[in-house]
Amino acid sequence: MDAALRVQTRIEIAKLHSQLTATMIYVTHDQVEAMTLADRIVVLNQGIIEQVGTPIELYSSPKNQFVAEFIGSPKMNIIDLEKDADHSLKNINTPSQTSKVGIRPEHLFVTPESETKLKGNVRHIENLGEHLLCYINIGGDNEITAKLDVSSSAILNQDINLGWVSENTHFFNSTGISIS
Repeated sequence: MDAALRVQTRIEIAKLHSQLTATMIYVTHDQVEAMTLADRIVVLNQGIIEQVGTPIELYSSPKNQFVAEFIGSPKMNIIDLEKDADHSLKNINTPSQTSKVGIRPEHLFVTPESETKLKGNVRHIENLGEHLLCYINIGGDNEITAKLDVSSSAILNQDINLGWVSENTHFFNSTGISIS
């Protein structure tokens, strides 16, 4: 099914659900469909329920790294503190037991040096008209994705300073469980 037909089908299913006022179970591997059609979502991982909640609960408060990376497009960036030998993360307070830090690409923005939380080098840019998807190397083979405004100062093969609102930081322990 082409993209336009998929969108139209999704709209028709949503209208049908609204008109019937009936309980519906919709099974999909497409998280955009799940997020747009569901009142509640069950995220499964190899037959195990990882989390049940509203779309906004899954997006804002994932219970673990699997849900965090599954919900959202592009997926959440996960920075493994044990592999962050270059100490690319700056100016963030991590709770005890934190092994990994998560930040969504759409929550990142370019900052001045003094406010930087993450430094990297822009390796690839996709211009999507309304925004840029920037693929940024933060040291070694660690790469993150930033969804930036088209007017941002992101330049291919140049260093970039990034920040985000602290409340948008997600923390995970070594087993991938979310830490509040």
